[in-house]
This record gives sequence, structure tokens and C-alpha cells, in this order.
Amino acid sequence: MILKISLNDEYMNRIVILFLALIAFSPAIAQPAAPTISGTTTYCEGQTISLTASSAAAAPTYSWTGPGIAGTYTGATLTIPGATVAMNGVYMATVTSGAATSAPTSVTVRINLKPSIPYAATDIYNYCQGTNTTILTAIGANLLWYTTATGGVGTSIAPIPTATTPGTTYYYVSQTVNGCESARKMITVNVTAKPASPEVVNVSYCQGAFALPLHATGANLQWYMASSAGLGSTIAPTPITTYAGTNYYYVSQTVNGCESDRAQIKSVINYTPNALIISSSPYVCQYDSISLNYYGNALADASYDWTLPPGASIISGSGQGPLVVKFNQAGTQSISLIVDNKGCKSPLTNYYIQVRQLPVVPVNIKSDACENEQVNVSIGYANEKVDQYIWNFDGGNVIYGSEGGPFGVQWSTSGMYTVGLTAITNGCPSVTVTDTINIHALPDAHIGDVSATNICAGDSVAFTAERYNAGNLYQWLPASYFGNVTNIATSYGFIKHSGYVYLQVTSAYGCTATDSTLITAKACCEIFFPNAFTPNGDGKNDYFRPIAAGNQQIKTFSITNRWGQTLFESTTMRPGWDGRFNGTMQDMGTYFYYIKYLCANGKTYENKGELLLVR
Repeated sequence: MILKISLNDEYMNRIVILFLALIAFSPAIAQPAAPTISGTTTYCEGQTISLTASSAAAAPTYSWTGPGIAGTYTGATLTIPGATVAMNGVYMATVTSGAATSAPTSVTVRINLKPSIPYAATDIYNYCQGTNTTILTAIGANLLWYTTATGGVGTSIAPIPTATTPGTTYYYVSQTVNGCESARKMITVNVTAKPASPEVVNVSYCQGAFALPLHATGANLQWYMASSAGLGSTIAPTPITTYAGTNYYYVSQTVNGCESDRAQIKSVINYTPNALIISSSPYVCQYDSISLNYYGNALADASYDWTLPPGASIISGSGQGPLVVKFNQAGTQSISLIVDNKGCKSPLTNYYIQVRQLPVVPVNIKSDACENEQVNVSIGYANEKVDQYIWNFDGGNVIYGSEGGPFGVQWSTSGMYTVGLTAITNGCPSVTVTDTINIHALPDAHIGDVSATNICAGDSVAFTAERYNAGNLYQWLPASYFGNVTNIATSYGFIKHSGYVYLQVTSAYGCTATDSTLITAKACCEIFFPNAFTPNGDGKNDYFRPIAAGNQQIKTFSITNRWGQTLFESTTMRPGWDGRFNGTMQDMGTYFYYIKYLCANGKTYENKGELLLVR
């Protein structure tokens, strides 16, 4: 470097001298220390190589070289995915800070080969549903078993598949060598559904009958003598009918190499019964019953087909009996029986019995009546002589009558009642003849409400029935109080004097009930007047009129002024005087009233006094 300095410029000379001094005393540029490399140096084939360089130098930049790097790689972390064996070797990194570069740092990276998949002698296992299975096997080092082709957590315990449910299940296995896991090998387990049992039909024969070989619907049938174990046969067995009893046979079918469960066939050999009928009596009264029984070798579980004559019916019992049978027709009657032991039938057996005729006596009674009404009960013409009558009046009270009637009977409560009669001839009681009567309750005639209790003669009082039924007829009495108004629940009566008020109710069946209440009516002859009134139109005390509790008949009611001039006159209590005369409002002051009236007790009263008109 050549500096040309002008000595004539003293200021510039000083600057140059200072610059040369700085150059003389400036130190040399320092080289940074080699970087530190961290990270795993051993990998399995296919993994990602990851190395990280670090340095304390200011503003460092890095440079990498190695067998897995194409060209130059910069950056603190070296990442190479999909490692291969060709990437084995030494990897170096340098750091540059400013204009200086460090010496390189090196590490040796080793890539191990991925092992091959394990060897399995059997890739596919086939089972029938419900059979025993074996543990899965494979040959390799450090085996791991999976249920998915990728992902998941493996187990070193080899699985044992189940054959409970039909279908296909996949298992996977890998081996690990030098810490590297191989790809997974797939093993398939197929479970074939167990076929349904063959369709079979149970058979039954009568003892000693000809039998056919057993039959079932299915493929590749195998016949057995037991429900499990034993050797099967392709030949269907033939039941032996020599002895009565039950035997069991079993059969399976095989589909796709899998045998079904065994179906059971029941073979029943039934005995043939005999039949005999015995009875509790050689004869029976008409409409009466006797007991019949079977006698023979048949058991209770056989079917007993009894045939009865017309008019006969079974009251109770079944099967072998005792069978209680009622006979409605007189004469010689025949009963027959066939015993059927599951298709093996006995010969027909008949039994004859004498049925004695019974007397018939009709009962006469009307169909409807009221509580406590006396009802006539009588009988009609009997078909033969009757020795004895037996009556049942269903709780009714007999007022008169005996033997063949007629009777007078009362029932005190409502409801349906049955009158029964049994006639006896020659020791045979007839069928009880019955007839019914409907006893109707008396209607509800209670007086439920009276609108007033402090009553003056001539007052209108409302009376209300406690309950109202539109189907009944309601009548309030005495008629002079209520007029001709009928059939209403609430009626107004004008009480003329003290006495009873009656409510008479009649139902649709003519049943009548009555209730009454005592009404005390006072004469109530007093009349009162206020001593002042204010006819100012405010709706309060605007009229001067008499105040009475009773129903007086006003003869005359008048108002006069101090000069005796009549300002108001009326024959009624209302509306009263409004303080006007000929439409003109009268002055405040004192006025005079006079009233004459007839009271409910028949007497005439007079009253007079002063009143004050106030505004």
C-alpha cells in the first residue's frame, strides 16, 4: 500500500499518522472452535438420520459432508429420511463465524439392515365353528404379534384364535434383529359356520304296529344312538314297536366339512287301552246329576272322549272321572266312551241310565217395583202333582202366604232380586224355576237449601232440592205457595204463614219420596223512616221512602210541606220521594210524611213524622 501525504496539510497529516498507528497495533482474526455434534449414530434401514451441530461462536453457520449428503448441506440439524446401508460412514460438520471457519468435527453413522419377515409353516388356519383351536406359530427372532397390519402395540405372546363366531380374522407377526423390526407377516384364520341341525319329525306308533325307518332332512347324514360321542352311521334306524315306551335317536349333517349339532328324534310306542263305565247310581232325577267313572288299563294322560245324550251336560270333572253329569231330558239315556292313547283307541263302550221326569211349576211376578212396595208372587199350572214347594225370596220380607202361594213380599233395598221355586214329586226335586224383579230405589227428595231463615209473611223464599235428576218429577207443596210450577230443582214460594213446605219427587218407575221443612213466618208489621235524606244525585240517600222487613200493602204514602201542601203521594214503597215537586227541587228544611198500610196479620197501621231535606 502506498500513501501519498501532502505535508502542506497539517490536519490530514495527523489523520494518516493515527490510521497507521491503528494498523500497527490491530490483533490477528481468531479461528472458531470445532462444533459439537449430538444425535443417534446407529439406525435401522428406512429410519431418518438426525444429527445436530452446536457452537459457542458468534452468529455461527454450519456446513455438513457425508455419504448420505448430496452436495453441501447447511443448517444446525442434519435430517436424512429413508436411511440405507449406502449411507454408512463418517459425517463431518464445520462452523463459520465471521470470516473464520473451524476445523471439522466427525461422527461415524451405522445403518443396520431391516430383517426379513418371520417364517410361518401355515399362513391360513381353517376351523369349524365351535371347535378347539391351536396357538399361532412363526419362526424368527424376538417375535411380536399384532392385530393390525400397521401401527398398534405388539405382544410377544402368540395368540390363540377362537372359533365361536363364523368369519375371517387376520393376525400379523414381525421379528427384531439388532434392534431392527421386520415387516409384518399376515396369518389368516377362517372360521366356517356350523351348519344347522337336520330337520326331524318325532314319530309314534301303537304297540306292535309296523314301523318305518327314521327320516331327517339334511346333507351327509350321520345317525347316532347318543346325544354326544359314539360312532355315527349313514343308515337310518327303524324303531322297534314290541314294547311300549320312549326311545331317542340322534342325527347330524355335514356341510363344507363341518358337522352340525345332533338333532333328537323321539320315538314313542303307545299302548292300546280298553274301556268300561261305572256310575254312582242306576237312575237319576231329571235336571239332577250322577257321577261317572272310567275303569280300565288307560292312564290319566290318555284322551277320554265321552259322548252324552241330548240335554245332558258335564257339571264338573274330565278324563277318567269322576265326571258329574246333569240330565235335562227324562227317559232312558245312553252314555258312550272311547279312550284314545295318542292315536291308539279303545273299542266303543256304552252305558244306559234311567232319568226320572220332574214337575214343572211356573212363577208369576212383575218385573219392576219400588222399595218397601208389597209385591204379589204366585204360581201357574203344574204338569203333575207336587208333593212339596220350596221357595226362595232372595231376602224379601214375606207379609202373607204359604205353600203354593200366593205371597205378598217386600224388599227394603234396591237391586235385582231372584225369586226361586223348587217343586218335589216322588223324591225328585224339579229344576229351580226363577224369575227376577228389579226393586228401584226411592228418588232423592231431600230439601238441600232454603234461601232465608228470618222470614216475614208474604216473603218470596227459594227452595232447592239437594240433588236433581232430570228423569224424575219434582213437585213443591203446598200449591198455594208455588202455583203450578213443577219439575224444577229450585222454586220460589210466597210464604203466607208458618207451616211445612214439602218436596215430592216421583221417579220414572212411579216410586215417590217426600221431604219437608218447617217454615216460621213472622208478621213483620213495623215500618221505619230515616230522619233525613240528601237528594243530590250522588246515588246515596237520594230518595225518602219507608223501610220495612215485611210485605205490607201500602194504602197511602204522602209528603207535605209546612203549609200542608201535598208534594208527593204513592201506594208503593219504591222508589220514594226524590225531593222534587212538579219537577222542581224543593228547598232544604223540614217536611212531613204520613203512611197507612195493611200488614200480613190483617191489621191496618198508620204512621207519621218529620223529615229533614239536606243538600
